[in-house]
Amino acid sequence: MVEASREASEMVEKRVLTSEEKTRSFAWLYNKEMAPVPQDILDTLAKGPIDPAKALPAERLNDLLNPGYLEGEVGYCLFPDKSGYVAMLTQMPGVTAEMFDWWFAWHPLEDLRYAIWAPGRHISAFLSESDRAKHLDESIPLRKRNWGSKHNIIEWDPTSGMPMLALEANFISPREFGFDMERFKSPAVATVLCCSKAGARHFPKERMCHFLREVPGGCELRTRFWISSRELADGSVTGPLEEEVRALCYHNASEFHNLASFLPDLYREQEGKVTI
Repeated sequence: MVEASREASEMVEKRVLTSEEKTRSFAWLYNKEMAPVPQDILDTLAKGPIDPAKALPAERLNDLLNPGYLEGEVGYCLFPDKSGYVAMLTQMPGVTAEMFDWWFAWHPLEDLRYAIWAPGRHISAFLSESDRAKHLDESIPLRKRNWGSKHNIIEWDPTSGMPMLALEANFISPREFGFDMERFKSPAVATVLCCSKAGARHFPKERMCHFLREVPGGCELRTRFWISSRELADGSVTGPLEEEVRALCYHNASEFHNLASFLPDLYREQEGKVTI
């Protein structure tokens, strides 16, 4: 899978930026080579799916608030009920919770901002007028601007085998997602982004959280996806295929390691402001 991914990376064709997009101060990030995924992550994923017993069930998501690490911090699998699971750990040197919350308020406001996250893989992002207004509202704390917001996104990743997908990412508060807010204290947690996604053919319901906590020198991101199975009209149960869950895991590793490589510099360049 790793070798296939490297070969496929040459197949990614990025669209040509418009004249207006080329004037953006951050346009250079669209043309820079994506940061590599650390070899230890690739080696772990190359071993194949993890034991489902080492995966974190959705009903135990508050275990993320415990000190230390859980089993299966990196990996993917299918549960016995045919639902899918993805876990990824991304080290983010120099990143703060403020930067991370700023990124999720800032990037969906135009296609290029979304595209620099994973050039050639992230195609477009769209917000309704009311959601755009909320993202730009300086009276709302950065970490809350996504709550109740829907990101309409298009992405694909031939390097991992992920097909082109048009998705609706519906962001909600950590409390609504199921986190115990009484335990939301440093250093257990810095910030958390939670959402459910719909739209992918084999991912009828997908719940996701990006759980950020402080570590020396920056933060680390612990991402979790839970992808539901569904019952068909004939009573049988279907869910994501193993290769689809694996592709999602590789894509997540790629996009967030790339984000970690430029977020501190971009945040400083933009002076931490969410504008259009």
